[in-house]
Amino acid sequence: MYKDISQGLTNAFKSIGRFNGIYGNEEKTTEDSLIRENIDKEKINDEQKQKIIQIIYPASQKKGIDYSNDFGIFIGYEITIENNWKHKSDSEFESSVLQEAKNKVEKQLSHIKKLIEDNELYGNGFYFYMMPFTEIDKTRKMIIEGITK
Repeated sequence: MYKDISQGLTNAFKSIGRFNGIYGNEEKTTEDSLIRENIDKEKINDEQKQKIIQIIYPASQKKGIDYSNDFGIFIGYEITIENNWKHKSDSEFESSVLQEAKNKVEKQLSHIKKLIEDNELYGNGFYFYMMPFTEIDKTRKMIIEGITK
């Protein structure tokens, strides 16, 4: 959770860059092997095993498996609720929050492009999950207390 969305993006891309540097494409092969080995340990028949593999890897009906180099990036960031938003209807309030979030993310596009270059993450797909929080320091403290109790 970050007051500044830019710092959250920087940390996320650095983490992905380290992961790719350590594992590269080898991780995907390892993941596939682990799933297939563990399916073999289950007390199910071959037809059921094949169905599970087809659900996990829909491309397995083709020759080989198509892997995707996509990453999910989850970032909690601080948003300020404007005074005039407090008098809006629920749908107008939601629209205001969504527009503010969209504006914050759009301002980061050149930063995101630079992070992709800096961490050599060309050819990867990224899914961004952005969660706005108010009073982020207070919220962080409440979440940590809730987790550790």
